[in-house]
Amino acid sequence: MELFSKIYSRYYKVAELILEAAGDKGLTEKKINQLITAYGFGESNLFLLSKLLDEEYKLLEQKGTHFFSKVTYSIGYPLSNLQKSFLRALLDDPRIFLFLTKEQYSDLKTALEGIEPLFSWKDFYYFDRFTEGDPYSSEQYQRNFQIVFQALKQHRVLQIYYQSKYGRKITGIFAPYRLQYSQKNDCFRLFCIQIKQQIATQPSTINLARILDVSYSLYDYPLEIVLEKMKHQQNSKDFVMIEIYNERNALERCMLHFANYEKQTTQIKPGVYHCKIFYNKEEETELLIRVLSFGPVIRVLSPTSFLNQIKERIAKQMDLVNNKNPFTITKDLI
Repeated sequence: MELFSKIYSRYYKVAELILEAAGDKGLTEKKINQLITAYGFGESNLFLLSKLLDEEYKLLEQKGTHFFSKVTYSIGYPLSNLQKSFLRALLDDPRIFLFLTKEQYSDLKTALEGIEPLFSWKDFYYFDRFTEGDPYSSEQYQRNFQIVFQALKQHRVLQIYYQSKYGRKITGIFAPYRLQYSQKNDCFRLFCIQIKQQIATQPSTINLARILDVSYSLYDYPLEIVLEKMKHQQNSKDFVMIEIYNERNALERCMLHFANYEKQTTQIKPGVYHCKIFYNKEEETELLIRVLSFGPVIRVLSPTSFLNQIKERIAKQMDLVNNKNPFTITKDLI
């Protein structure tokens, strides 16, 4: 399987830039050489323009002092075999129908027929993930997800009928502003603002798996209020300071694991790093669980409130171990 193809080379990219810039208005030779110098190699000026003009390519034509593109369509890149193999592997992801319709899935699978997947999802073992993930194969869940996803993209208000974690069934009007995937719980959460009597009120977080039905509402999307809420969240974020001991590739694992958080990382001494992770209050439990999953290669330095929660959870686990009580961790306990 090739890792490089000439159609993805710098020469092709420079040629594309020249042809698009030339269009029907034209470019001078000086301007073309400036583009070649800026985006090509040092020797590219020696031959690239003549190649675009010669009988082999015939992509540019000269009229007076300007050069015009003879290409009248948008230039695209065909997929490499490596890219096709990666896409074929994605089709086996259990979450694929959250983003594709059955028709789109069928068309893609037909187009990629005979292509070997780059990897198998069975090759991945998640030792720190809860087994009770969202029901991605459920057609109702897929429908709910796609409506929520479109509402986020189009700034539309939703009417949501869902079941709370206490078993109560609730109907409300909500303006969604963020959809978050929890790697730890293998589930999606919707962050939104509830609307009561046409007034945007308190923020809410709803697990998508708890949504029984969802539909678009005729309410106007309170964009200014949502933007103000997001700005307020940005300015009022909490943080946790952790110390990372770079054993078992801990630093790289932390950077990947906390990639969706704003953070500041500094090296204190060889093999020891301090990382300040910023988060919103409603994300605290998720972050706490992620930190705990690293075991002894991470130490929480501050704040005291976060550190106390760590100690409390560890103490509860020790009690359960010492009492030899059968215990299974589920999402309901977090």
